[in-house]
Amino acid sequence: MNYHLLQFKKDVKSPFDGIILDAPFLDWGSGAVGGNFMEFVLENGTGIASKLLGEDFVLMKGNGISTWWFKMWIQYRWDLRADNYMMSTHMTAEFCNAVSRLQEKLLNHEEGPLLPDIPSICMSSKGDDTLTNEETLSLVHKILPKAILREFDHHNHNVVMSNSKQMSEEAIDTFTAWMDKEFPS
Repeated sequence: MNYHLLQFKKDVKSPFDGIILDAPFLDWGSGAVGGNFMEFVLENGTGIASKLLGEDFVLMKGNGISTWWFKMWIQYRWDLRADNYMMSTHMTAEFCNAVSRLQEKLLNHEEGPLLPDIPSICMSSKGDDTLTNEETLSLVHKILPKAILREFDHHNHNVVMSNSKQMSEEAIDTFTAWMDKEFPS
């Protein structure tokens, strides 16, 4: 989306035939950042924090193994010595500020919806442990007004990587069916 925002104007045809969104971060979901207060701080205070405390000031410190990543990868066999992809990472003030600025630009694009005519699907879950599902579904139409919305009941944040093979396949089948309909061969 940022690529589109920076590269293309309304009168230029998109280089994309369609867009598949899997729980897009159009808002900081309070579940991802530790509650409503922290979401408010990230949306409104990171620019000030970045200027006053420095771009590298750590707002949220990584503290070992991420329970979110561990929950995701525990389903698979892997060497326990290779755990760095499961480590939680620091969130700096400038990173949060950049994400908030991008979200603001996407959702309040001066020329109206960023991609008004492109075929798109947004998949989200009521069981999303990172984002607020209702926010995701309501915000996507600000960017992609013709997006098909597919809401799952119990999938993870990343609906194609849910806790069971059946749930993951349901999400994959959903976007495969959408692609077959939108782009028949």
